[in-house]
Amino acid sequence: MTRAERQKLRKEQHTNSKKPVRVQRGALIEYNYVHGYYLSLRDPEVRSAYEQWKTAKGIPQWCPLSDQQRRDFERDYMRSKGKAATV
Repeated sequence: MTRAERQKLRKEQHTNSKKPVRVQRGALIEYNYVHGYYLSLRDPEVRSAYEQWKTAKGIPQWCPLSDQQRRDFERDYMRSKGKAATV
């Protein structure tokens, strides 16, 4: 699937429904939700990193992250995986 095809698919599904668009990019699966998140917390690896990140920052597990904190987590996660941080 070419980049143009992925962008077209993402745009169509983003405008037609509120379901996430799933795009394969190397080893990282990108979920582009309407809310602007790139990572799905349903993925066990991402969820584990998310919980560790919250603990390291002193955020209780029951407490949701703010939008800025979530962007910071996604940026840190992508950097740790060697992916370009686009968030």
